[in-house]
Amino acid sequence: MANPSIIDPARQQHCLRVQNLIEQNNAGGLTRQQIGMQLEGIPPVDPQQRIYYDERVAAHANEGFDEVRMICRGFFEAGIEGWGFIWSRQIGKEWFWHIVAKVENGYRTPILDFYPAGQMAVRWQKEFTTRTRSVTRIEIAHVKSMKDYAHSIPPGPERNALLGEVAKRLNAVEIRNLRLAALNMDGGMKFEDFEQLATPKDRRLRIFAKQTKFFVEAQKKANKELIDLVEMYEAFKRILSKDPRELGEGAAKLDRARP
Repeated sequence: MANPSIIDPARQQHCLRVQNLIEQNNAGGLTRQQIGMQLEGIPPVDPQQRIYYDERVAAHANEGFDEVRMICRGFFEAGIEGWGFIWSRQIGKEWFWHIVAKVENGYRTPILDFYPAGQMAVRWQKEFTTRTRSVTRIEIAHVKSMKDYAHSIPPGPERNALLGEVAKRLNAVEIRNLRLAALNMDGGMKFEDFEQLATPKDRRLRIFAKQTKFFVEAQKKANKELIDLVEMYEAFKRILSKDPRELGEGAAKLDRARP
């Protein structure tokens, strides 16, 4: 991500100029080509000059815009005032770019209109679900290979450490909540973050410590009950040798099955 201390000021101004162009057209968005043409202005009439003009537009639209997006994203993640998060939506074969959110008064704030935001959410939620499923499958394969390797080595500290890591990864519970994510316009918090907030270093947060401790203890109990329940389903699956999908979408069929 971009570091404010190492990005040339002139480059920063260029990135902000591109960001402002997109924001001025945020309702409909701009294509890469449109961004390049707005930066270069009216095309010249002279054919030779038009060739150079088209080359500059292409440079803005391709590697130039990729760099702008990366720099804006880095400054936005760093919480630098005025910087935005640039993302796209697809209409037909064209991709239109928008400013989804920007840092205003020290907070990452959504600014995209209802229609483009809704269209973008539908598109990328499907992509997010697909990628999340794939990443999860890869992680499951990784944990299983770790477990198999642990059982292949002699008993001892290394084996115990690997099996402990396997159990830790399998039992990890993440909390995904949009209200929680909206606090920082981020991905939310893990359960371990709440455990740390139960004994915060910042004195101002200590007024919430008692309530946070109650939540942490209740969540620990819920996590244990969840793990016990999953272990029962695992045993059930092994007994029936059923496809794992039947424990989700086809659960009603199993419920109605004769004992």
